[in-house]
Amino acid sequence: MSKRLLQRWAIWTIVGASLVWTILDWQSLSKVQDRLGSLIWITVAIIASEVLFITGAILVALSMGRHIFAGAGANPLRWIAAIRSLRATYRDLSQRVGNSPLFIWGFRMNWVGAASTGIVLALGIVIVLPVNAWGLLVFPMLDLAATFGWRVLIAMRIRAMREPT
Repeated sequence: MSKRLLQRWAIWTIVGASLVWTILDWQSLSKVQDRLGSLIWITVAIIASEVLFITGAILVALSMGRHIFAGAGANPLRWIAAIRSLRATYRDLSQRVGNSPLFIWGFRMNWVGAASTGIVLALGIVIVLPVNAWGLLVFPMLDLAATFGWRVLIAMRIRAMREPT
């Protein structure tokens, strides 16, 4: 059995066992009703983190667009030429984008938004759901691992480009 298949089976086994345990111990869900007041802060926190995430993504896109299409104006033929020249100007472009304050702030906002969504969901599961449903923590934890995994690599690449060679 491949490692990837084994990981999938492990995740689905944990989640499935959690769901079966929750169904078998249905009375524990009655305690959830007492904790529903916590859902308001969870909802507000998720909305705030999603606003950060989306705003950051928009800032990153704006920064990249400003640098890719600089001087192209409203002429679609120049846009096509700018896109075609991306391979040739990749290094210069990535350095300009990586040093752009708009990109840096957007990237950080996007990162904080993505991480806080996973953290809030994990806290919500722990606070609101009974212990036997905590297997659902697998999903926010995987989200956090992916969030930090690829963003750390990007941050390291940006830092390496900034250092003088």
